[in-house]
Amino acid sequence: MVCPGIGLHTGKKITLTIKPLPPNSGIRFHRNDLVSSPHIPARLENVVDTRLATTIAQDGHNVSTIEHLMSAFAGMGIDNALVELDGPEVPIMDGSAGPYMYLLKNVGVRLQDAAKKFFLIKKPFSLKSDDKNISVIEIIQRMDNFSGAEIKSVATEAGYFAIRNNRYETTKKDFIDGLNKVKKQKEIEGKDYMNMFG
Repeated sequence: MVCPGIGLHTGKKITLTIKPLPPNSGIRFHRNDLVSSPHIPARLENVVDTRLATTIAQDGHNVSTIEHLMSAFAGMGIDNALVELDGPEVPIMDGSAGPYMYLLKNVGVRLQDAAKKFFLIKKPFSLKSDDKNISVIEIIQRMDNFSGAEIKSVATEAGYFAIRNNRYETTKKDFIDGLNKVKKQKEIEGKDYMNMFG
C-alpha cells in the first residue's frame, strides 16, 4: 500500500509504503530517506516522546506521529508490517485512524500461518504511580459485549478527548466518554465499530 500525504509537524510531503512482514516480526518503521536507517520496532521501549505525537527512535533515527496508523493496525488486527517513509513522520491524513483503515481494507489483509498471541486480562486491577492511578474494573464491566476492535476504539477515542481538552494524559472521564461514543455509534450503525470505516 502506498500513501502520499503531509506531515502535521514538519509540513513536509511524505510517502508512506506498507509492506507485509513474516509472522512474529511486529510493526516496524524504516526511514528510507536516511542512510543506514534501522528498522525501528514499534515497541514501548522505543518510545522517546509523547508530547503532541508519539515518537519512536533507535540508533539516533526517529519516526513521529505514528499513533493514528498504529491505531488502524490495532483495529484491523494487523501484527506484522513494515512501514517505509521518505520523511520524519507519518502523514497526518484527516487526523484520525479512519483513512488508514479505509486504505488497508481496500488492499486487504492476509491471514498468516502462525498463532496470534494475546494479552488477556483475567481479573480487574489498578495501577498507581505518584499522584496518578488507573483502574480497569469499571471500564471492563461496561465493555462486556464489545469486540476487540471496539475495545481498541474506546482507548483511541479516550486519547482524542484528552487532546481536544489540551491534555497529554487521559482520565477516567475520557475513557467513559470514549466508551459512550463507541456504544452510541454501534447502536446507530448496528454493527461492529471497525466496519464503520470506508
